[in-house]
Amino acid sequence: MSTKRTLYIIICTVFISNAFSQNLVLKIKGKNEIETKVIDSLGYSKKLPNYLSITTEVDSLQKRLYKIGYIENSSSKIKKVNDSIFTTTFSLNNNYKYIHIYYTDKTISNEVIEKVSSEVNENYFVLDFVEIENSLDYINSEIANRGFPFSKLKLDKITIVDNIIEAELVIDSD
Repeated sequence: MSTKRTLYIIICTVFISNAFSQNLVLKIKGKNEIETKVIDSLGYSKKLPNYLSITTEVDSLQKRLYKIGYIENSSSKIKKVNDSIFTTTFSLNNNYKYIHIYYTDKTISNEVIEKVSSEVNENYFVLDFVEIENSLDYINSEIANRGFPFSKLKLDKITIVDNIIEAELVIDSD
């Protein structure tokens, strides 16, 4: 008899806690159907426990968009549709596929550059946008392996010229 009562209490507790806990729903769309498909392809959490997690999810999605070349993306203010549904709209704008990174032989050797880029020119090399972070990490580790363990690598003077992103590779080895 007491096991049935204990089981009954456990089942009631689970159902009651589920009935009173409410997940919030996040709906993100693009300014058109194509942009919405891009956003959906990245995947994002649609059911979240609170408003803070909604803003965190929107920020996380924006960072993922930056990494795949949508560096000019923006989102509207998060709107509350009803007690449990929140929406925001992203405007993705241009999608940049490549970046031209200018360098000098003094900053890094061609040998290292050729390991991260298949298109190396006299004073610049080309990277796929999605590979920027990994490539710069590799270059930085090679610089460290060559005797400058505390060097800092950054892209400076970033500009957009004729729909191509250009930047200067700067190595600070202080």
